[in-house]
Amino acid sequence: MDVFCVSCATHLTEFSPLPGLDERKRIQELLRSNCVPPEASHLRHAISTSVAELGRYDERIHAIEIILQKLKADQAELREYTAKCRSVLSPIRRLPSELLCEIFALCRDRGHGRSVYIDQEINRVSQGHLVRLSMVCAHWNNLILNTPALWSRSDVTLNHWSRQSLQPRLKGLLAASIERSGNTPLHVRAGVDGWPSLLPKQPALTIFA
Repeated sequence: MDVFCVSCATHLTEFSPLPGLDERKRIQELLRSNCVPPEASHLRHAISTSVAELGRYDERIHAIEIILQKLKADQAELREYTAKCRSVLSPIRRLPSELLCEIFALCRDRGHGRSVYIDQEINRVSQGHLVRLSMVCAHWNNLILNTPALWSRSDVTLNHWSRQSLQPRLKGLLAASIERSGNTPLHVRAGVDGWPSLLPKQPALTIFA
C-alpha cells in the first residue's frame, strides 16, 4: 500500500502546476470586462498546454480507477473470507446432531393447521422449513434428509386440493415428504372449510392411506 501511495504521488508530480489563484482571478476579471487582453498569444499557449495536460489527467485517472476497482475486489474477497472464518468458529457447528434435529423440529409452522393461500399450502406440504434448512450446508442437508422423524408431521388444507391444476404438484410434494418419513409413525392433520362431501374424493387422503 505504501508503494502504491508513493507511486501515485510520483505520477501526480509529473503534471505541470495548475495556474495560481491570482492568474485565475485575472482571467475571471477579463471575462467580466469583455476586453481582449494584450497577451493573447500567452493565453493560446496556455490553452494548448492545458489540453495536453487534460489528456494526461484522463490517462492517470483511468489507471487509478483500475487500481481502485482491484482494491475494492480484494477488499470484498477479504471480507468474505473473514465472514467464512467466523462461520467456521460458530457455536452452532459444535452442537451434536441430536440437538440440531430438536432445533429443526421447532422451526416448523405452528399455525392452526389450515392454509389460507395456496403458497402456504405448498410450503406446508413440502415441509418448506426443512427444505430451506437443508440448503445451509452439506452436513445439515444430510442430517435433515436422513432423519425420518423430522418428516413425520403433515398438515394439509383439503380445500386447495380441489384445484385440478395444482393436484399433480401437491401430490408429488406430499408423496416425497411421506417417503422421507420412512417407517416413522405419521402425525396427520387435515383441515377443510365447508364442502364435507368432497372429503372422500380428496387425493391427499388417498396418498396418506
